[in-house]
Amino acid sequence: MNRLEGRLLELGHTLPEPKHAVGNYLGSKPSGDLLFVSGRVSQLRGEVGSAIDADTAKLAAQSAMLDILAIVKEDIGDLDRIVSSRRCKALSARHPPLPSNLG
Repeated sequence: MNRLEGRLLELGHTLPEPKHAVGNYLGSKPSGDLLFVSGRVSQLRGEVGSAIDADTAKLAAQSAMLDILAIVKEDIGDLDRIVSSRRCKALSARHPPLPSNLG
């Protein structure tokens, strides 16, 4: 087990079996020293604040990130090969919407 997976275990998380991309999509694509990873959608559906609460939304975000790490591990073999992350973007639906001046 590598260092990153050990830390995930300390935090109470385990990597799931990687969910394979369907159709013409790829789970990830290497380009030089970079690995581009496609997004994942949580299995949980609903707007934060109306259908689900913030704690449930947090669990859904964690689950989606663990799915991404499982794909990366399958594709590069060892998560300790990750040196840095350039960008990580998450989206969620919220009701009521946040004010537009927060952006």
